[in-house]
Amino acid sequence: KVTETSHGVFHFEVTVVRESPKGTRTFAITGDVTVDADNRVAKVAYETLVSGTPSFTFMTVMEFSDYGMPVTVERP
Repeated sequence: KVTETSHGVFHFEVTVVRESPKGTRTFAITGDVTVDADNRVAKVAYETLVSGTPSFTFMTVMEFSDYGMPVTVERP
């Protein structure tokens, strides 16, 4: 489910159930995507609640900027 909560901010919620021989895990993911004035993704922030054994929660935040700027990549 996705809803626009304010101009340029979209809230999303999704639930994924995974079955495996070790048991069932449910991933409940809730977060927000913010777009900039040029409608490019500026920020994605979400919380993931994992239920099962063990249960745990983690938060992810990604920020994007400098679209179109030149980059230099060195071969490893």
